[in-house]
Amino acid sequence: MHRDEMTLALPRLNGLRPTVEGTFKKLVEEQGELAGALLVWRRQPDRERTGEVVAELLDVAQTCTSLMFAFEDTHRFPLDRLLDPYIENLAKAGHRADMGDLVFRRTEDGGRYLRLPALEIPDLSPERIVLSIAELTGRFARWTGKFRGASGEAEVRPMDEVIREAGLCLLQIAQGCFTLLYWFRDQEGVVVQEALERHLRKLKQKGYCA
Repeated sequence: MHRDEMTLALPRLNGLRPTVEGTFKKLVEEQGELAGALLVWRRQPDRERTGEVVAELLDVAQTCTSLMFAFEDTHRFPLDRLLDPYIENLAKAGHRADMGDLVFRRTEDGGRYLRLPALEIPDLSPERIVLSIAELTGRFARWTGKFRGASGEAEVRPMDEVIREAGLCLLQIAQGCFTLLYWFRDQEGVVVQEALERHLRKLKQKGYCA
């Protein structure tokens, strides 16, 4: 594994009954909270505010993972089938294409292991990544809503195209979460594993997972 890459083990929230629509709304909520925490941190960039941003970021990553499960279950389409086109898209965008250590699999207890690369992005900033996540969330909505004729649009796309493009949006949102976690780890000294452990304890305390 590349020394700069990390793995997140995120659970399936079996204490809830997520749907694609409901989880998408949750994703919009969480990304709004992430943006709000980031604005506060920029005004007062202390250790406590940094921790709050990372906690909100893990909430976005968790909700994205939950949306992946709901999406796969609804459409009966494993998103790992999209890894090859995802890698191709990264290469076309000028990112390194060596993704041999990429991990995207379900665990035996129903969770998911994710490992995505540390991309080299010029002029990278937290604001840029949060805006990218928001843009991708909107793109997911377009593919699952507008291009399915949800509001009466005439431009309805074939279902296999909808699944492919919407699924790629989810992978890209997850990539954005990883990219921002790498930034906070490398620029602010955040110990991601400790933040992840706090995140998992919170989920269990709320009864979202065992």
